[in-house]
Amino acid sequence: MLEIADAVISVWGAKRVGMHLAPRGDSQDMHDSNPPATFGYVARELGRRGSASCLRANTLDRTD
Repeated sequence: MLEIADAVISVWGAKRVGMHLAPRGDSQDMHDSNPPATFGYVARELGRRGSASCLRANTLDRTD
């Protein structure tokens, strides 16, 4: 993910690059044992690179 961010930043510049993160990405059998640590690290690294934005989104729990 960060390699891709670096490549895009090298072309467009950090102020024109953002990333959408979904820490509760448990769809399609995806799991993370420690989402706060993983996504916190990614957010810090994007900030270190001067990324324009980092959007964090959660999915809703539905019990329909």
